[in-house]
Amino acid sequence: MRIKYPTKLLLFFLVSLVVVVSSPHMGYVFAETDYDEEIKQKENEKSDKESELEESEQLEYSYQKEGLSISERISALSKDLKGIEEDISSSEEELKEIEADLKKKEEKKKESEEKVAKVSKSLYKISRINVVEIILSAENISELAARIGFIKFGAGGLVSELRDYQEELSEVAASYNDLSESRLELERKREKLEEDQIALENQKRLYEQMAAAEASKQGQLVNEIASIVSDIDQLSTEAQEAMKDKGGGYEVPDGGGGETGGGTSPQQPMGDPGKYDVYRGSTKIASNVSGPVRIVPASGGYFSIDGGIGKYRGILEMRADTNVYVINEIDFELYLRGLGEVPSSWHMETLKAQSVAGRTYAAANWNKRSSYGYNLRDDVYDQNYVGYSKEIASGGDRWVSAVGATESKVLYSGSSIIAAYYHSTCGGHTLSSQEVWGGSRSYAQAESDWYNSGGWKSYDSASPWSYKRWCGGSSSSCTSAENINDDSVIDLLNAAIYLSADPNSSTRQSEVRRQDLGGLSPSQIVSKLGSGNTITDKVGMLQNVQSIYNGGSTSINSNSRKTEKVRVTGSNGTYDVDGASFWLVFNVRAPGTAHIFYSNFWTVKKESGLWNFYTRGYPHRVGMCQYGAQGRANAGQSYSAILAHYYRGTTLKSFSPPSIFRVGLTKVGGPTTIVSSNKSFDIYADGNKVTSGESGQTWKIVKR
Repeated sequence: MRIKYPTKLLLFFLVSLVVVVSSPHMGYVFAETDYDEEIKQKENEKSDKESELEESEQLEYSYQKEGLSISERISALSKDLKGIEEDISSSEEELKEIEADLKKKEEKKKESEEKVAKVSKSLYKISRINVVEIILSAENISELAARIGFIKFGAGGLVSELRDYQEELSEVAASYNDLSESRLELERKREKLEEDQIALENQKRLYEQMAAAEASKQGQLVNEIASIVSDIDQLSTEAQEAMKDKGGGYEVPDGGGGETGGGTSPQQPMGDPGKYDVYRGSTKIASNVSGPVRIVPASGGYFSIDGGIGKYRGILEMRADTNVYVINEIDFELYLRGLGEVPSSWHMETLKAQSVAGRTYAAANWNKRSSYGYNLRDDVYDQNYVGYSKEIASGGDRWVSAVGATESKVLYSGSSIIAAYYHSTCGGHTLSSQEVWGGSRSYAQAESDWYNSGGWKSYDSASPWSYKRWCGGSSSSCTSAENINDDSVIDLLNAAIYLSADPNSSTRQSEVRRQDLGGLSPSQIVSKLGSGNTITDKVGMLQNVQSIYNGGSTSINSNSRKTEKVRVTGSNGTYDVDGASFWLVFNVRAPGTAHIFYSNFWTVKKESGLWNFYTRGYPHRVGMCQYGAQGRANAGQSYSAILAHYYRGTTLKSFSPPSIFRVGLTKVGGPTTIVSSNKSFDIYADGNKVTSGESGQTWKIVKR
């Protein structure tokens, strides 16, 4: 079960495939044979590839998310550009009006200049004639008055008029120049926005390319994992022949107990059960029959689906009005036998504890998927169900015995069955449901998994996720690209200080990303912080960095469960940086693929001159810790004591299932589902028998 990131069904399909084809006589079962080392190497190789696949999926998801964020920014820029285009268009219209007015003013000014020129000529002429002559030459009183007025006022009036036109022309020209400058400024803004838009579009394309590259990489990894699985299968078969009397087995526990989100499913539900064609081999036996199609085995029969990828007891049902291609209808206790949550080779008390937790979770969530016509899914969004494959895998009889030994037992808190969440690794301490999901549950409290043995150790220390450095696919694959030297850790601390001033600011969250992911450079972060606010300003020359856990301790104790601060010590003193801000900054700014997003409980250590960060626990850390349960069982604790520790204040009581149990299968089936059986079986369509099949025949149910 995971909380923060979607995990593709293909990964779980591959895990199931390993359980089906390679569980008999795997891994450390054959410590005395030459096959052991080869199988271990292949298992390690497969584990690394699976981790690399999961890392690639997380990267693809983050790249897609970044691409969507950039799309939003591009959309906002487009709106700004549209507004500027409208302003430019408006200014162009205004400029045209001013240009027309300017043209008129220039024409009037020109006319005025011509009048002044004429007056000047007249004045010059008049200046050479005696005034008496002007008076005497006038033919009448009106002409005389006009001549005197012209002499007295004509030149002055025209000059004044010319000055007025010049002033008006200057004002219009100034308005024109101002508007032209504003328009140029708008054009410069437009050019800048267009440049930003192009840059964002290029960045978006880069993220799309990076996401596509990860998707392509995942396809290659899937093929490589399938090849490794085939190799393990071959080695296991050879080992089985050589060591027939050996028992045990190994399956990878992947957590469980119910994803609160819901995940993706293989198909979109239709409004009715759909239509199907039924084939025996390549021969069509029935055409266009109405769903649901149900395949019912003879007593003791089980089905192999899609060439043996999955094996299942009970009835198989195919219908289009649900979100999976195949539903497995089965007795409740047989469903529990098919849970592939922990290795069958683990301690019997661990297996019993897991069987009770699985039964309790299913009982409490009986109607969780009722809207889709079944009870629970078969993956870690509910519980990892692998069907009959679990029973026939190496050591499967031990798991069957554990389920039988706890038959009908579930956990109650008061008068209610609890939602018995569980997970792979708690890293020394579980978390409460309140801390992880919100909502207080009395039975899902934070419980210590530390014990003192010359220092505090965790019961789940055998888990690969108990204390893990994440980069690439596993700690062993870390390269120089993930190295964090003094300069890098100082940059991370500065970015965390900057973010912690306003941790909810989306702008700051974007700015603290690594520069190649669109964030600020180290020098830009320093500039943003300003004088006196960098980590170097606060502590001087860097000397040490420590995790501060809940309670304020820099060392592990019995209550340690999460990292709250980062204490930085320098030549001039110490300074505490907010842990949540540093956690976010590390995940978006650390070099290479280094990250700590799987846990809020992490430890920083300086090793060989580099700063390394190790997380504790995986994934959600609520309820029973599977590796912790194994450690407790190895220490002599009973399954009831284990359950009492992880589920506070609960009691064991009997549970009677209200009906047959139905499981939505996400790992097998499709538009064409291939089925075979070890016994005869009958096929029904819409309640009517269509035909019967025999052992060993291959049948296809094809959705129309």
